[in-house]
Amino acid sequence: MNIKSTIIFASLLCISALSSCIQDEAPNAEADILTCTVPDLDPMYLYGSETIEVSKNSNEVNILVFLSKMPSEIQLSPTFTTTEGATITPTSGSTLTFSKNNGYKQTYTVTSQSGKYFRNYTVQLKEANVFKVNGDSRIFSFEYSSIFKEPTNAQYQKIYDVFEGEKDTIWESANAGFAITNKKASIDAYPTTHVDNGKGGKCVCLRTSLVGALGKMVNMPMAAGNFFIGSFDKSNAMKSALTSTKFGILTYRNPLSFNFSYKFKRGDKFTNEKLEVLSELDYPDAYAVLYRPFDKDGKRDSTIVNPILLDGTSVLPEKSGARGNIVACAKWNNKDIVNEDNLETAEFHHVSIPFKFVAPYSEINHKELKDGQYYLTVVFTSSYKGDYFYGAEGSTLYIDEATITFEPENE
Repeated sequence: MNIKSTIIFASLLCISALSSCIQDEAPNAEADILTCTVPDLDPMYLYGSETIEVSKNSNEVNILVFLSKMPSEIQLSPTFTTTEGATITPTSGSTLTFSKNNGYKQTYTVTSQSGKYFRNYTVQLKEANVFKVNGDSRIFSFEYSSIFKEPTNAQYQKIYDVFEGEKDTIWESANAGFAITNKKASIDAYPTTHVDNGKGGKCVCLRTSLVGALGKMVNMPMAAGNFFIGSFDKSNAMKSALTSTKFGILTYRNPLSFNFSYKFKRGDKFTNEKLEVLSELDYPDAYAVLYRPFDKDGKRDSTIVNPILLDGTSVLPEKSGARGNIVACAKWNNKDIVNEDNLETAEFHHVSIPFKFVAPYSEINHKELKDGQYYLTVVFTSSYKGDYFYGAEGSTLYIDEATITFEPENE
């Protein structure tokens, strides 16, 4: 056999082997929903995007909606993407009835390409992140937390609440931002932690802490402990710390007062963003804000799909980015704050602050409140100028038993 014939023969063998490999490849054994899209759901009901990414660890597809606006029965045609070769029953795009009597739920079964495996999914219209209330108040005892691990292996605590037996994750902190510059920090070194010495159990500990060399380099040397209702965009933390905090969730109730218990110990030296010592004292801060969200064009109406939430530039009326949509505010008065010598032996102090309207607002529009046009946030911080990286290292604030009282529904 000559060289040319040998090459051709070898090539044919390779092609044959490759073809055999392709033919013998096992069918896909995965049976997962990857995304769900609800193209025929009116935006007035929808909260967020019409396409939902589904976690591989979950058997639930939660389509976030404003349940108060939903009819008792609605026909929808969800479409799905699944793992390669998988089939779904009912088929993607089928029109089904989602009813209030059935909890707005439907069950779908995904079968793998191999036919050997299947998963059942519950597809549900679920209430958007909303301020849940029991009677005419909501009490947060801060008894629960879990350890969150970043891809960088940085670890910190996430504090959450339990409401009527279900985990409620409306509280957030900027710990994820601290993790960017302090990947090896121990859990108890983070600015926001969960500690044992509360009024009757655990409580939230907020501590103003030095960030490290990277933070100092970008004039962000100090991180105040903070804890708030909303979300934190860690991808934007180094670029724009103030706008990385997104404050507030939907409320259907009119808040009347903001109450909590605290202990505070002030750090020794109050410094600015360059760590220069200033001749003033550090104070903690706490406030609750009721507001009307705008859309990206600065408009406000009942059809807003992706509301623009308040952030660190606009969460208070006196902030430079305030847009005139804050309706009412309950803010702690610095002069009332008690500074303790020893936090371990000190007693908790109780604070009750009424909501006050912010001009030009002088009343609540109850129809618009029921239509989901009001948002509510609560914010705690260990240094009142911490958003500008001013503060005293070691300033520590303990928070427990936070309560929002609301106007009775029958009024």
